[in-house]
Amino acid sequence: MKFKTAIITPLIIGIPLLLGSCTQKAPGVDLDRVMKITTESMQRYEQTNLSGVKGEMDDLAMAQFSRDLADDLRMAQPPLYTSPIGIVVSKDGSIQGYNDKNGNYVRETGEGDLFKIEIDSQNNRIIASNDGVVREQGMGMGGGLMMGMLMGSMLSRQSAAGIRPGAFNNKRATPKPRARTKSSFGSARSRAGSGSFSSGK
Repeated sequence: MKFKTAIITPLIIGIPLLLGSCTQKAPGVDLDRVMKITTESMQRYEQTNLSGVKGEMDDLAMAQFSRDLADDLRMAQPPLYTSPIGIVVSKDGSIQGYNDKNGNYVRETGEGDLFKIEIDSQNNRIIASNDGVVREQGMGMGGGLMMGMLMGSMLSRQSAAGIRPGAFNNKRATPKPRARTKSSFGSARSRAGSGSFSSGK
């Protein structure tokens, strides 16, 4: 009986390990497309109705931008992610994208991070990052009233959170993976072919 137990126990333990090895990580988000859509959303936000907005952008207006950006990200074709993307503006002024599983625009328990967008005022750029991958783009988006209010609000939150100019100096864009072209596949195939031919002599 003890012998049978000794055999069965590792089998039971091994089942979860086997299932875990079959679990695939959810696909990531294309940060270059996220960056492009975000800057376009900011440009369109310039046309937002200004009534009721005084001085720095208030929480209601910021919430409206978050909703507009989330909608733009969700309408992207091909889709950016397997489920709807939600947006929240954090207390430190960063824009946080998350997996809005039920699509209700409200972040709930279990809805994980997808990416973060930050404003680097000192280097005049926007940064998108996730899982060690960083993309950047210059802030050449014009200087309209709503754009200024949006940026001012985000930078004000940065300052309140203790983030100072220069805090992003070491956050640089990571190299993009090199795509394999048809010529590279052809070269590899020709090399393989020539090798097999010479080995047959």
